[in-house]
Amino acid sequence: MGDVLPPKRQTVVDRLKRRFELYRKHQNACLPRFEQSANSLYESQRQDTILLKQRYLESKAKKAKSKSDHHRTYKESVSDGSKSQLFYCVLKIVTKTVD
Repeated sequence: MGDVLPPKRQTVVDRLKRRFELYRKHQNACLPRFEQSANSLYESQRQDTILLKQRYLESKAKKAKSKSDHHRTYKESVSDGSKSQLFYCVLKIVTKTVD
């Protein structure tokens, strides 16, 4: 296949080559701007993700602390209650033996 084309077809091929060249130049001009804006967007999203992760871990730690505090106060109240019940039972036994 040769480079010899009819004149009509040659003009069409030349126009296509120029169009492709313009597209290529435009693409090469826009690519650095796109990469820069994409990188800044990715960085922003990464910062947001880190912030959300931090907030999640903080809230999780708060819940765990609150839960352990609640559990500790429950244990203390149960142990105090059992002590008072024991004291009451001993008092009852002592009073029965005295009577």
